[in-house]
Amino acid sequence: MDTSGGESEVTGEADDLMQLLPPSRTGVTFSNDLEITEEINPYTYRNFYNGAGVGLGDFNNDGLLDIFFTGNLVDNALYYNQGDFNFKRFDFNVAKSAANVNSPGSWSTGVTVVDINADGWDDIYVCKSGPPAEAKVAGLDGVRHNELFINQQDGTFTEEAAAYALDFNGLGVHATFFDYDQDGDLDVYLLSNSNRSVSGYDLVRDARNTPDPSGGNRLLRCNWPEENDGQIVYEDISGAAGIYRSAIGFGLGVTAGDVDNDGRTDLFVSNDYFERDYLYYNDGNGQLREALTEELPEISLGSMGADLADLDNDGLPELFVTEMLPATDERYKTKAVFQAWNRYQMFRDKGYHQQFGRNVLQWNRGNGRFSEVSRLAGVEATDWSWGALIFDIDGDGKKDIFVANGIGKDLIDQDYVKFDGNGDVIRKTLIEEGKSILTLFDKAPSEKLVNGVFRNESNLQFSPANQDWGMDQVSFSNGAAYGDLDNDGDLDLVVTNLDQPAFVYRNNSSQNHLLIDLQQEGSANPNAVGAKVICYQNGRQQYRELQSVRGFQSTVDRRLHFGLGEETMVDSLVISWPNGVTNVLGEMTAGVHSLIRNGSRITASAGQSVSSLARKKGQSEQTEDIATLLVKTSEINGVDAHQESDFVDFNQDGLLLWSISNEGPGLAVSSDQKLLFQGGAKGQIHTIYRLNQKGKVANVEAVLDVKPQSEAVDALFFDANNDGREDLYICHGGYEYNRSNTALLDQLYLNTPGGWKLSEQLLPSNNTLCSSSCAEAFDFDEDGDLDLFVGGRVVPGQYGLPATSYLLINDGKGIFKSKPIGKLGMVTDAVWGSWYSGGPPVLMVVGEFMPPTALSISKKGEILERLAVGDSGLWQSIDRTESSDGKIRYALGNHGLNSRLRANGKNALVLYLNDFDGNGKMEPVFCRRTNMEKDIPLALKDDLVAQLPGLRKQLQRYSSYAGKSIHEIFPPELVNRSIVITATDLASVEFSSETGDEDLEWIPLPNEAQLQPVYAIRYADLNGDATPDILLGGNQLTVKPELGIYAAGFGQVLLGDQQGGYIGLQPGQSGLDISGEIRAIAPFRNGKWIVGRSNDRPVLVERIER
Repeated sequence: MDTSGGESEVTGEADDLMQLLPPSRTGVTFSNDLEITEEINPYTYRNFYNGAGVGLGDFNNDGLLDIFFTGNLVDNALYYNQGDFNFKRFDFNVAKSAANVNSPGSWSTGVTVVDINADGWDDIYVCKSGPPAEAKVAGLDGVRHNELFINQQDGTFTEEAAAYALDFNGLGVHATFFDYDQDGDLDVYLLSNSNRSVSGYDLVRDARNTPDPSGGNRLLRCNWPEENDGQIVYEDISGAAGIYRSAIGFGLGVTAGDVDNDGRTDLFVSNDYFERDYLYYNDGNGQLREALTEELPEISLGSMGADLADLDNDGLPELFVTEMLPATDERYKTKAVFQAWNRYQMFRDKGYHQQFGRNVLQWNRGNGRFSEVSRLAGVEATDWSWGALIFDIDGDGKKDIFVANGIGKDLIDQDYVKFDGNGDVIRKTLIEEGKSILTLFDKAPSEKLVNGVFRNESNLQFSPANQDWGMDQVSFSNGAAYGDLDNDGDLDLVVTNLDQPAFVYRNNSSQNHLLIDLQQEGSANPNAVGAKVICYQNGRQQYRELQSVRGFQSTVDRRLHFGLGEETMVDSLVISWPNGVTNVLGEMTAGVHSLIRNGSRITASAGQSVSSLARKKGQSEQTEDIATLLVKTSEINGVDAHQESDFVDFNQDGLLLWSISNEGPGLAVSSDQKLLFQGGAKGQIHTIYRLNQKGKVANVEAVLDVKPQSEAVDALFFDANNDGREDLYICHGGYEYNRSNTALLDQLYLNTPGGWKLSEQLLPSNNTLCSSSCAEAFDFDEDGDLDLFVGGRVVPGQYGLPATSYLLINDGKGIFKSKPIGKLGMVTDAVWGSWYSGGPPVLMVVGEFMPPTALSISKKGEILERLAVGDSGLWQSIDRTESSDGKIRYALGNHGLNSRLRANGKNALVLYLNDFDGNGKMEPVFCRRTNMEKDIPLALKDDLVAQLPGLRKQLQRYSSYAGKSIHEIFPPELVNRSIVITATDLASVEFSSETGDEDLEWIPLPNEAQLQPVYAIRYADLNGDATPDILLGGNQLTVKPELGIYAAGFGQVLLGDQQGGYIGLQPGQSGLDISGEIRAIAPFRNGKWIVGRSNDRPVLVERIER
């Protein structure tokens, strides 16, 4: 296969699943060629490399899909399908068409194929962009406004945009037609950019509320002919509908679909640059309610194309949005640019939301909840990406992902920006030296890329499939559209490229398929735009919605495709028509193209019989919920919201990747369930509340610190002095204090008849200050009182050094003798108990960059054995239970798999700790180890050099840093003296044992447990079946922007399946739906738990009794 992208034809192999057919075979020679000139170039026109679109439609009603390409500096092109992948270009002059669909001299962008006048023939709406008409750029003297080509049913078209009031002049991008007001005709959302420069904005809060009179997006309502003397006219109702149409909305994609499954079409708008995206819910009252910040905790920063489709076959659509994150280290280290933390905070706090430089995959979990799982799915990085399409490429019944990639010139290449493309060089080149601007572009690097192709492996896992499927050609691709070009039932693909002929892929799938064409006769929406179909097949379901405007500036085949794998029959179809009618159709045979008109079915393939039986008796029209609601939640009023301090770990340690100082609040419930303690962050009081039996606050029991300087990260009620009253131990942690700051001292409050008295003991040690993480009470010396283990979290300012943990040996009167446990690691949690039935008790300890470790402790407090149990990870939490089968189970919360950090099998996260610059301070250099070979630093060059200025001379160019291992950056003797620790597993897991470490059974917890770092985990029996279930929670919102925050969790119920495994329930199935950063889960009475959250109030979780 020739994949060079050079002058020779790029061709595929006959045995490729997706066979690339060359222009000499198809006749499709269209190439969206760009020529940089003094007048038109990326500096004079910011969207120069945005490319164009492709639209598929049957423009001559011969039953074959035709292809329409838009061109930027070249004419549009319409290719009629002659059959067998032979196409013939429409010749305007020969056809003597009243309108030239080629739009010569126009910068065309998005193409929408729509039957706008409901005459049964596909029309074409083309958006226009480029420099303004008054710029008078050579070669761009054609029509500047958007054009509407009405199909005359004889092979010709008339241009009627003005008559329809759709002749907008601006930076048009794309348009999607949908029935916004459910009156039966098609309204339109028009995506258009402002003519203003991207620069010069000062991040004004709520700037999106100010309309831009010269541009901006529009919502236009269709007024059908009887209202306007026979002429369809579109009316601008943008203001009344409540859509944003400001100058800051640099939209690149608009996606229509029923996001919340309420029967009305919603909208998602992808915005480039600094403005956040928009998610509009159609409430059916004439308003489009924008709710993105409530629904999507994490979004892309420079959003491009998008698609909305059901990826996990649960009947709810997922949203996939493309961005520009490079996939390889070479391009990542030279092309990627991220906001600094403080700038990210400023954007976020001014209303621009939590945006990150990566693709996002928003997993629809129902009830308005979305979890961003691109990193879990492995689809977050596809480089400079445009078109995003979700469709079943291999016909196995699971939809795959295609991403069109490439940018003509890498103008954000950091070496180019620094040395050739910065303002000083540009001024010198153009003014002092009098050279052409073209010399600047000649210096800019250019690299064609492979498009992204991902096979759906189920369970939100995707694998690259470029080579396996024959789609490994390199190109600068933009728009793309899928459709069945040869009517064999599977989906072919057309991709439009810059400076290269378009790609036409023939799908050679041998799987079975079903293709459905819906039509509403006598309707102003004849092609049933907005219809939804569920296909039931052998106990499975597939969901499709008819929205043909998808991806980037493109229109796909409107027929709905269902891949059936090896199955030959469909049990039934449920069709929800746009007019609210629902039809159920019985068995259908694979391989049939079915035309379904208003509920009746017409088979397009002669000689094939299709059963017209209704749905088989007893089959449900929707999948049964796996469980009824198990719990209910309520905020605990009367408890002050925890308020984290404004300290930023990254300002103290520039190479840290995530925060250590937001791991509170410390939360504890007394054993009699009458007292709740919530500790504050620095500057916030620590408080004990008295609760009633329902978990409501009766009164404030005690305020423990009126001028607190400490960060409470954990707490424990226990009887320290054997007086029958529970006392309180508070762990103080964080990263903001130096090693001599007494704010790190823990506190022991004794519960006396006269009130809560602070013990004068210096805890956990009177010799060394420690940033604590956890406390666990147990009587290890069996003398009848409770001793303590206090975990050492971190050495402040020296992340990576093992912190000292302590055994506090109780004399029975609440006076503790401190015994250090050195070199245990960066401990986060611990639990005491036998780890197999009948065995001796051990202390199971977890932490970051350490394996779970079982400590056997003698009665004298000596560590008899340290046994590493499992792999090293970024463990955050642990709990223990004994199940009815006699097994001891441990649930361990880890960093999770929804992360750009990778540690599994051949990959590891490696931390080198050393005083690399000799300034007396240790620096942590995080590296990724791939295939157990080189350790490549994760930090970008500017961040590394800012922390270690001595590297500036060595790493002058970004390209000199890309791909280098830590051994190639620092002298061997320095690297060899480093403290090196690794994490090899980031999955949250459970392990169990019957006899000890020799029969450990490890199981990864379900995907729902891998979405975020799990800071709290508890066993529980939520459905009364005596099988352990799990409650867990986490999230981490203070993470370097290059990694992105972890906000995909809403608390999680894992239901024990009585087979030794767990089933992850969605929020709407379990009833557990808690936003924010969960830090603690404390048992409270029978069937109740209290959940502590950073920067929020605690939540009461109650089991629903049955």
